[in-house]
This record gives sequence, C-alpha cells and structure tokens, in this order.
Amino acid sequence: MRSHVRWFAIAALLAGCKVEGGSPPGREGGGAERPPASPHTFAIPSDTAAPAERQVFDRTTDTVVAGVRRLTINAIIRAERGKDAARAAMRALVDEARRQDSGLAAIRVLAYLPPSPGGPPNASLQPLGYVDWVPVGGWDSLRVETARLAHRYTFVFLADLSPHAIPSTP
Repeated sequence: MRSHVRWFAIAALLAGCKVEGGSPPGREGGGAERPPASPHTFAIPSDTAAPAERQVFDRTTDTVVAGVRRLTINAIIRAERGKDAARAAMRALVDEARRQDSGLAAIRVLAYLPPSPGGPPNASLQPLGYVDWVPVGGWDSLRVETARLAHRYTFVFLADLSPHAIPSTP
C-alpha cells in the first residue's frame, strides 16, 4: 500500500512540471525563449573555446592487466589562441579516442608545442602539458576493479601560454 501512495505522490509532482525548450514543427533553433543570463551563471572555458589546431604523431596502447588497457597519445598542439583552446584540443583528442575504443580504461594526451619555424630539423619538442582521463586511483593504479569506475579529466600545463610567451608561427 505504501508503494502505491509513494508512486501516486511522484506522479502528482510530475504532473505539475512544465517542459520547456525544443522547436515547434517546421522551425529550427529552439522554440522557448531563454531567460537572460544570471550574474551567477558561468561557463567552463575549455567547454566553450574552439579547439586549437592539433596533429597526432604517436599512439601507444598498453595492457595493464587482462582486460584493462590504457592509451597514450602524443600530439603537437598550436597554442597561439591560448590555454582554453589548447585545453579544448587535448580534451577533443581524449573524447575522439573514447568514441573510437570504448574499452579503454584510461587515456593520456601528451601535448607539445610545434617546433620553431626555421629551427633545426631534429630539434626537441617543448612540452605544453598533458591531460589524463582516468578512474579513481589514477593512471598508475589501474586495476580490473577500478577500470569501470567514474572517470575524471585532469589537465596540467607545463608551458607558459601567456600571449607574450607564445611565439607566432606562420
């Protein structure tokens, strides 16, 4: 009897809910007007910035234990547009790898700045930073038990991306 009363209460609450948004038939772009932005709302810059130009030059997949694999991606990221665009590019690489192989337990992107134009052809790449997409416990603690737990993104920048520090490249 109690469960019937509980379900009735939930149904009564939901009956009073109003669904907003969507597009009327034959109209694109959403039919509901959005309220003006509140001074208390914010957007995470990496989610709104357009990704920087990137080029993957190496991928390595390691099997930690049977059924638990992790991927390391090495990429050159043009960071002229700043940290938010570089972060968006690194996240895009992780998300693309996740779409291509849903069985990965962890992904790491090692990002480098492009070589200086006119520099030596075999010059070392300067590290930009890295992003880890890992479950609780981190990259070095992957186990069968942790591989399917909730994952998080961790971004670390190693290069100064302030406008005066980034060399312009053609």
